[in-house]
This record gives sequence, structure tokens and C-alpha cells, in this order.
Amino acid sequence: MKKVLLLLLLSFSTIMLHALPTCNIKNIGLREGLSNGFVVDIAIDGKGFVWAATEHGLSRIAGNKTTVFTTDNSDISNNEHVGLLYHAKTQTLWIHSKDGRVDIYNCRTQQISHYIDAKGNNMVSVADIAMAADSALWLAHYDGSITHYDPVTKKSYEISKLRFPQIKNGVRSIMDDGNGNLYIGLRMDGLIVYNIRTQRSRFYCNRPGDSNSLPGNNVRSVFVDHLQNIWVGTNMGLALFDQMKGTFRVFKHITTDSGSLAGDNIQQIMETKDHMLWIASDIGGISKLNLNLYTHPYYGNVVFQQMTRDNAGLSSNNIRRMQEDAYGNMWIANYSTGVDFIPSFGSPFQTLMSDDKAITNISALYIDHNDNLWIGEDNKVTMYHEGEIVHTYDFSGCLNNSSSSVYLFCEDHQGNIWFGTTDNGVIKLNPATGKLSTVACTKNLDVNALYVDNADKLWIGSEDGVFSVQEGIEQKENKINGIIGQSSIPFSIVSDNKGNLWIGTLARGIFVFNKQQQLIAHLGERDSFPSSSINQLIKDEDGGIWAATHNGLVYIPDVTQPNRYNVYDEKNGISESQIRALVQDRQGDIWVSTFSGIACFEQGKQRFYNFDYQSGIPMGNFSVAAAAVSSTGLVYFGSPSGICCFNPQIIQQQEAVSPVEIIGCEQLISQASKIKKLIIPADNEGQSILRYDENTFKVAFTVKNYAQDGIVEYSYKMKGLDDEWYNTNGDNEVIFRNLDPGTYIFTVRAKLKNQDWKQASMAEMQITVQPPFWLTWWAKLFYIAVGIGIVYVILCSYKKQMMLRNSLEKTRWESQQKQELNEERLRFFTNITHELRTPLTLIMGPLEDLLADSRLPEVLQRKVKSIHASSERLLNLINEILEFRKTETQNRRLSVAKSDLATVVKEIGTRFRDLNHNPNVEIVVTVPNQKIEVYFDSEVINTVISNLMSNAMKYTPKGIIQLDLQLKDGWCNICVSDTGYGISKTALPHIYDRYYQAKGMHQVSGTGIGLALVKSLAQLHEAQLFVDSVEGKGSKFTFALKIDNTYPHALHKDDEKQTVDRQLKAGVTGSSMESEVKDVRPLILVVEDNDDIRQYIQESLDEDYRIIQARNGKQGCDMAFEQTPDLIVSDIMMPEMDGIEMTKLLKSDVRTSHIPIVILTAKTSSADQETGYDSGADSYLMKPFSAHLLHSRIRNILSARRRLAELILNKNTAVDADAAAADNTEDAVVIVNNEDTNDNAPAATTHLSELDRKFLDKLDAIIRENISTEDLDIAFMTDKFAMSHSTFYRKVKALTGLSANEYMRKLKLQHSMRLLQSGQYNVNEVAMMTGFNNIGYFRRSFKKEYGITPSEVLKTKQ
Repeated sequence: MKKVLLLLLLSFSTIMLHALPTCNIKNIGLREGLSNGFVVDIAIDGKGFVWAATEHGLSRIAGNKTTVFTTDNSDISNNEHVGLLYHAKTQTLWIHSKDGRVDIYNCRTQQISHYIDAKGNNMVSVADIAMAADSALWLAHYDGSITHYDPVTKKSYEISKLRFPQIKNGVRSIMDDGNGNLYIGLRMDGLIVYNIRTQRSRFYCNRPGDSNSLPGNNVRSVFVDHLQNIWVGTNMGLALFDQMKGTFRVFKHITTDSGSLAGDNIQQIMETKDHMLWIASDIGGISKLNLNLYTHPYYGNVVFQQMTRDNAGLSSNNIRRMQEDAYGNMWIANYSTGVDFIPSFGSPFQTLMSDDKAITNISALYIDHNDNLWIGEDNKVTMYHEGEIVHTYDFSGCLNNSSSSVYLFCEDHQGNIWFGTTDNGVIKLNPATGKLSTVACTKNLDVNALYVDNADKLWIGSEDGVFSVQEGIEQKENKINGIIGQSSIPFSIVSDNKGNLWIGTLARGIFVFNKQQQLIAHLGERDSFPSSSINQLIKDEDGGIWAATHNGLVYIPDVTQPNRYNVYDEKNGISESQIRALVQDRQGDIWVSTFSGIACFEQGKQRFYNFDYQSGIPMGNFSVAAAAVSSTGLVYFGSPSGICCFNPQIIQQQEAVSPVEIIGCEQLISQASKIKKLIIPADNEGQSILRYDENTFKVAFTVKNYAQDGIVEYSYKMKGLDDEWYNTNGDNEVIFRNLDPGTYIFTVRAKLKNQDWKQASMAEMQITVQPPFWLTWWAKLFYIAVGIGIVYVILCSYKKQMMLRNSLEKTRWESQQKQELNEERLRFFTNITHELRTPLTLIMGPLEDLLADSRLPEVLQRKVKSIHASSERLLNLINEILEFRKTETQNRRLSVAKSDLATVVKEIGTRFRDLNHNPNVEIVVTVPNQKIEVYFDSEVINTVISNLMSNAMKYTPKGIIQLDLQLKDGWCNICVSDTGYGISKTALPHIYDRYYQAKGMHQVSGTGIGLALVKSLAQLHEAQLFVDSVEGKGSKFTFALKIDNTYPHALHKDDEKQTVDRQLKAGVTGSSMESEVKDVRPLILVVEDNDDIRQYIQESLDEDYRIIQARNGKQGCDMAFEQTPDLIVSDIMMPEMDGIEMTKLLKSDVRTSHIPIVILTAKTSSADQETGYDSGADSYLMKPFSAHLLHSRIRNILSARRRLAELILNKNTAVDADAAAADNTEDAVVIVNNEDTNDNAPAATTHLSELDRKFLDKLDAIIRENISTEDLDIAFMTDKFAMSHSTFYRKVKALTGLSANEYMRKLKLQHSMRLLQSGQYNVNEVAMMTGFNNIGYFRRSFKKEYGITPSEVLKTKQ
């Protein structure tokens, strides 16, 4: 019964919508991926995939995914195909090409093989392939022979072409009728019917003048329908064959007869499941014959239905092949435009038509009580009934302007139609008379809302508020308008079952009034209400109010409680939240339109069903409030693109989704690759096996029913990767990138839109990514075996290593103990030598003074010389230990200069020869006569030769000691040889070890560091050291220097002797220039914690300088601040505050920053010297020092200070003190001669410090700013500098050589000279401007300074 009702409903809907198209034809061409539009054949495989053979390439259509197979990306043998056939039993697709070759595509494994005949030939010249009655295949060859081939058993037999002598131009087609007959269509020769059992044949051809003969000799198709009628398609028409009589009934195209064939050049004949015969013709289109209407179409009138591009929407009339799929959909192959798809059922959403054209630009819709559909357009309204337009009313005569659109309709109780317009108010239409009239109170207004209540009162919502019309009386509802306000525009009006009036507005929400027009509710001002803009209000069958807002659908179920409502938006499943129009269908569901589609809200399930253009809805924005429902249940929505009409009951009878199929895998290869093997075939079990480098691929899938494409949703998961389902968002393919080796199960599911996933169909495929050979199981087994072996070897090695490590640790500990002992011993020697230098100073200093005293008797002089020589020997030993310490700690730096090595070697040899007191030893010095100019460190050479000569003298009691200098092969060799005891072979490898002394009868006392020092110095000097010794015969040591070695990484010192002499001379001259200074000796502060040293320095300097003493740095600072000495001599290592800290403190204080400081220390390393100079010291003397050298340093530093003061004083007035000092720095530098050969301190320099420059700048600036001030004196200046009188005086005196008053007067006189030279002022004015109140004193001072009077300066300017 249910099916009968459904058929009646469908029949009724068909009557109502007879003007609508019954199907939507979709074309698949180049844009959809087809290789080209010239399709010659089409086939459908067991998975529902459609195969299209084209002039270039084979295309597989699977849903909206089209894959092209060519010789470039597959194993297919040719790109030009002529026919296809699907063999269901073996799931293979047979493809024959223009060159006659046949390829076989296995749909299960996706692999292509090639057909080879019994003779092993693949060039088989196949013209057509057809199914045999026994499920085998018939292969018709161009030459006329026929092959029967069973794809299952691979067996075949051949029907010789000799049986068909009528074949002259080849075969076109072949067909097995299932009754033992083969129908062989010939090329331009007719038709042969061959009986397989009797092996007899009958021949038919066109006989001119015989209307019962074959209409044409080109036979392209022969078909047997379900009634066993045999249809023959030729190039000259369609023929129905009578087997008994051997005659043909011919059907042809008649231009004036629409029931005739669509075309005569027949390409294919087929029958669909509903017994509809389809005939494809080239150029003509498709002819359809309903076989259900004919018992035997050989007799009687036969009417064909034509389908062409013009009347059915085909993309082309050049039809070559047709196929019906499992779902009744038709696939049409066109030889120009690709493939047309005709679904078996049309979309439930149809577009209303008139004269085969859609009615467009719809602005309003309404169904009246007679079930007439009223359509609002520009300047007209149309009444549509039962599929056709009944009447069109042009209301342009009622307009105040040229055009107007209809916003909405309503009907009063008398059947009059009222409609609101743009800018022209409300127009009334009487359908019975066709009379149009306007409502005066709405003239020139936009009318957006119309409603007729139960009292037949018309409510009008306009841009000027609410109006009403009742019994011809028009009035403005001022009470209501006063409440809703001028800013709100009524957009919809409806009344509920209680008689309350609901007014939906634009921007102010919904107002609810009772019968007395009192406001009882206002919705839209609270935050929970979705929007204040209302497009439409309706009352449902339960009395509830539905509101279409700009942000969702609102439902008020109980009108007595309007503030209790439900909101439905995207969160509830609707695709778009701005509701344009709404209507309730006969089942009680709410249908709404949005900008892009239509949605149904099923109240029972509280869910939305969304429909868009893919569902058949017209594309375009739907109009506001343009919705209606007919008495038969049809729902209408209007839009500029047309009127969408549908039956909700049909839509709700949703079919099930068709099974989903996995199309296959395609490998993604870089575009740079010339050959792309994109398609990955499956194995015999249907799984795809990929190599490890094919792990980026694409899996495509689709539903079998192509008619559901676009309304299907897919989701997938890849088991083995994760177990989550992922939505494809409409895509029917998924890309996986860089998948790890392993086995995966790809699962895809499909459902129709608006269905639940529980109703989905599913498919899965196993995908295996093979690992590279180095990750296979046997490779891993090999790795495990190798790993076990490695672990075993490591454990064995570790055991041995631990044993060796323990042994090494013990050895290292013993060696470390020895090293620490040696370091401690060396540290002890070094500290002792530092302590010895201080008493040596007190010994050697007075001895030098005694030697310089001419009054000392000669006898005493000899004794003093002996003591002095012993002191020097002791100093040499100390220096040797210090030198060794330097080389051990890498503090000794090489300092080279280019000089005559021969002279140095000769002087050292001569010195040893002169000091030799052993008459049994002869010292021979052999040096070349010419100069040997090389780079060398004289101290290193002196130390090396001295140690080697000393050792030779120790171990040679009798014989010859020879010192040679030789040039050989680019090397300069210094050789020391003797004829002494020699060195044993056992001792020879150890002679350079520290503290090593050979055991033997000839051993003498020594430190054991001499040769170790020689070895270290040889390495430092980049020299080679050789020894050759025979015990009992003597030894020979060779110290070899490379002649061309320039030592780029060493310090290079210039020959400073002349510079030092010149600077010393300049210092003396400078001192003589200061003879005019006050007859007061300079004040020197001596800071030394050793009383003897401090006393010795005082005694040495007492004749020329005033001496004050301090015991440590703290006392030294206090005395310096108090007395401001001219120079400070300080030790470094002192208690409380050392010399470095004291120097930094004094140099950072403006009161004492100008005082030069000489550092005395026993620390001789370069780092110690740099620390001293960085602290601000002006000179550096190493202990022990001579009084003469200290005298010379002090004298030169003070002389340089005086010369610097002269430069500052005599600077040009346009140049400040800083610039003068900077420009004359070279002249203000004093280099102090290093008279002691063991003193490596660099020359000291005296210059103006940054602090002193700032002091002088400030002093000059204050004088210039206050130069005319009478009170510019010492008191004024000390106040400015925050100094005591004495400190300020001594500071200025030290820097300028003048007292503060003299310096200020000098600057004043310089300024007065500039003023006088300008010629702008007289003498009195200049004196006042420069602070001289006494004109006579100014004149005397000016003349004393410049030798002329101020008046004489003025005269020179006149």
C-alpha cells in the first residue's frame, strides 16, 4: 500500500512539474581530466568504473576522478583505441587499438598484459571483440578470420576467412545471438549470418530498389533485444531483421516526423533494464524506442523518441557508444565533446520553467486559496497554475517611477491579492476583474510587510512605519509606531492564536502587541537573542512563532511566554546562519532558505538537512520572504536564478548510498622526472605493494553510482598509522607522504549528505610499503649478529682497557707526584732568586760606587772588583734560574733583532778565553771574518753559548775547548767542542732532562738545569741542537740557526742605542734649560718596605733631590696627596697596599695624576711589566738596579716633564693644551736607557694624561670665561677646583712650569694682544677687558712679555 501511495504521489508531482526537466545531463570532458573529447567506445567494469577509449589515451572515470592511461605511465601498447569490452568472469578489460593489437587490463590487480595468439603473434589485427554465448570471446580480424578465445582456459580456435568469400573490405562488427548464430557486420559489404553448429552462412546486402533489403552495407552494430528481435544498424538507417523471411524492416530519419529516427548513420544499438531500446547515430543524436509498447515492432506504427543537443541537453549529436551502469544511469560517448552522463532519476529540486526557459529574477512568491502560485517580478506579477502561466499582470501603470519590484504578497478574505513594492507602496489586484489599485497612504514608500488578520484587516509594514487598511479605511498606526520608533523598519507582521500582533523589524528585533496595541514583549535587545534584524515571521501549525533572523533561526513555542525561545544556528548543523525565508511543510518540518542553499529542520530529530547547488538547487541568493507551500505539499523558494520547487516527501525518502570503491594508488613523482610510472598496480590478492622510495602516493576512491557524486561525504583512516577517522571535505582522494615501511589498512567510508555515518558504506585496501634492503628482516638479523659480536669484542676490549687504565692511572699518579715535586722545587728556586735580588742590589750598588770612586786605593780596587765579579756571577746564576723558569712556564718571549752574529760569538768566546785561569786548557775561537747578518735574540745566544762553554770548562781539565761559527747549507752552526771526559752512552739520552746529573767519577757540582735550559731556549729560538760525544774523548754540541728565518711571531726590537743617546742628551739639555727655575731641588717620594733599599736610594739621590720616604703604598698615597712630590719611586710587593694599587689610585686622582712614577721590582716577566704600565707607571726598573741607571731614569723623566710644560705654556692661543700636547707628543717623550743588560723593561715615556688634559682644559676655560673679572686669583680658582691652595699651586706649577698667578697673567696678556691686534679697542679698554685695573701695571707686564708697549701694537695697526 505504501508503494502505491508513493507512486500516486510521484505521478501527481510529475503532473505538477511537467514543465521541469526530468534529468540533469553532466558532461565529462577535458576539464574533468579526460585525455581528449573524441571518444570512440565506452565500457563499465565490475567496480562500476567507466572506461572511455579515445583517439589518444584510455581514460578511467571513477566518480569525479579521471585517470588517463598512456604509453608514458602504463604498459599499454598503443594510445589510439577503437574498442573496449569488459569480461566479467575474469574481471578484465579488453582494449583493441587501431593497429590491431589487443591489451588486457586486469581490474583486480590493475596490471596490463598483451594478447598473443596461438602463433605467438601480438599484431593480431582485431577489428571487433564480442561476448560469446559460452562466456568466451569472439575476436573478429580485419582480414575476415574469426577467433574464439576463452580467457579462463586460454584455449582458442579459429574460423577461417575462407568460409566468408563475401568479405572484401574487412569486418566492422560481430555479435553472438546466443542461439548458435554469429552476425558479422562487414565494411561496405553487408551482413553475414554464420551458424556455428552447421558452419553454414547466409549473406545479406543492400539491393537497390528492394525496400526489404539491408538499408546500408556498412554494418556497425547488431543487437538482440529481450523479445529476440534482431536490430541491425547501418550507415543508411536502422533495420529490424526477420530471420524466417530473411527480410528487413527499415527505419530512417524523416525531417518532418519527430517520431522517426534521430539519425541514419547508426553507431550502436542497446537495451536498458526498463526495456528501452537506445540507438546511437552519428550527427543525429539518440533515438529511443519503448519496447514495452510493442509486441512485435516489425509490424504497425513505431514511434521513436529523439534525444538531441537541442531538446535534451546532450553536449553533442555525434554519438558513438552508450552504456547503462548498475544503477540505471546512462553513459554516452561523443566523438567531439567527451562523455555525457544521464542519471537514472532527476534531482528532487527542480527549477520552474515556462516555454522551456526558467522563470528568473524572482523577488516574491505566494500561494492563494485556489492554489495559484503568484510570482513577483520587476513591473509585473504572474499567476502560475498546474505547470503553466495563467496570467501576467503588468502594474507599471500604477508606478510613480519607471520600475519597481514586488517584495511580498497577501490575500484578503474576498480573494484580492495585495502586494508590496519598492518605492510605490501597496497595490491591490482583483484577480476576477484584473483591476489594479493603489493604497494612497503608502504612496512612494517601500513596503516590506503585509498581513491580513482574522478580522480581514490589512497590516502594512513600510519604511515610514505601520499602516492598516480595513473596509477601505486607511490609517497610520501611530500608537504602534511610537513604540517601535522611527529607526526601526517593519519587515514582517503576523498574529498568533491569542490575537497578539508580532512585528519583526530591521535593526530593533521583534515587538509583540496585544489587541489593545499595548507592548507586551520586545525581543532583540538582550544578548541571548541572536540578531535584532528579522527577515520573516511565520506561525506554525502548533501556534508557535518562527523568526528568520540575520544570525539564526528562532522558535518561540509558547506565545504567552515570548521571552522563552530556542535558537538554531551553525552549532545545530545549519550550513549558514542568515535565514532569508522560511515555510512549514505538510509534515510539520521547517524549510529555510539562505544565501547559498536550502535547509530542512526536522523537529522530531532536532536536526538540519542542508542542500546546495550540487543537490540541484539553483545557484544564486534566495530572496527575502520568497517562500510558499501549496495544498499538495509542494514547497517553493524564489531567487534571482529562478524558482526552486520540490516535494519534501520525495526528499525525505532518501536512497541508500551506493557502495564505495577504492580506485587505486598513484605514485607522486617530481615533475622533473621525464617518465612517470604513476599507477601502482595491485598484486593478485588486491593489495598494493610499494617500494620504500614509492612511499609518497595518492589513494583515490568513489561511490559506484556516479549520480550521487557531489552529495556524498567521505572519511578515511589508515590503520597502522593511527586509528582516527578524517573527513575529506568533499575530496575523493587522499595523499600520504613519506610513509614508513610497514603494512597498513586503508579504510574509506561514504555516506550521503544529511545521513549518519551509521548508514555509510565502507571499503578497505591493504597497502604494504616494503623496507629498503638494509631494513629487511634478514638485514636486521645480520645487524643483531654483528651487534652481539661487537658487544663481545667491546666487553673483551673493555676488560683489557680497564686493566691498562689502572696501570696507566698508577703511572700517571707517580708521574704527577714527580711533576708536582719538580714544580715545587722550581717554585722554591724562583722565590729564592726573587728574594736574593734585593740584597744583591745593596751589594752591587755600593760596589759600583766604590769602583767609580777614584780615591779608592788600587789594592782595594782589585778586591772590590773581585767581590763585584762574584756578585755578577751570583746574579747570572739567579738570572739563569729565572730564565729557566720562564721557558718552563712559557713566559719567555723571543725578542730578535738583525745584527752581526759573528761579532757576538767572538765577544763571548773572547770573554771566556780571558777568564780562563787553567793553563792546561786552550780555548780556541774560530769565527769567519765577514759579517753574518741574521735575526737572533742576543740574550738567548749569550745564555746558550755561556752554558755550553761553562760545561766544557767543567769537564775538560786538560785539552782544547773550541768555539766555532760555521755556515753550511743555509744554516749557521755554533759549535762548542772539547777534548774532556765525554758523556757515556747511557747518560747521553738524559742530558737535557731537568736536574739530571750523570753518575760517575768525573761528576762535578752543578744545578742540573743548564743543558735543560739550553734545550728549551733552542726550541724557543726555532733552532736545532745536536750532541756528539764519545766517553774519554770529548763532546761536541751544535746549536744550528736557519739563516733566512725572520721569526714573524717573535718580538722585533730596533737598534735603539743612538735613539737612547740622543734622548739622554736631550734630557740633559732640557735640564740645563731649567736653570732659571727656583733654586729648590725636586721632591722625590721613595716608597719601599725594605729599609736598606729605601736608605740606599736616599743616599744615592740625596745630593740632587729632596727625599721623603714611605714604608708602604698606603703611606705613600697619604704623603703624595699631602706634599705633591715631583716624582715617586716605588716597589711593587709591599704590605697593606702594593705599588700597583697605589699607582692606580694616584693616577686616577686629579691632584696627583701628573706625578711620574718609577716602579722597582724583582718580577721580570712581560705580564708583570704590562700590569705595571697598565696601572699608569711611567718607568719600570728590575732589581738589582744600579744607582747610575736610577739617576738617569729620574733625570730624563723630570726633563721630559719640563719640556712638556714648555710646550703647554708656549702653545698658540688658538690651540688648546690638549692639541698642543698631542701635536708635540714625539718631542715630549723621554726614552730611558736600559743600562743593565738583564733589565728587559721597555723605554719609559712621559706624556700628558687624559686627567691632566681635562684639568688644563677646565683651567683655561675658567680663565677665559672670567678674564675681565677683577677677582680672578688663586682663591677664586681653588674654589672652582675644590683644591687646597698648595695642591692647586703645585699642580699648575708641575704642568706649566709657572705659578698659578703667572699662568693666569700670561693668558690675560695673550688675550690683550689679540684685542689690540684687532684694532677695535684702545689701551684702556683692553686693560679693563682683560682684568687689569692698573694701567701702569698692565703696560709694564705687557712690555715684559712681548718687548713692546701696547701703544706700539696699536700704531702698527693704523
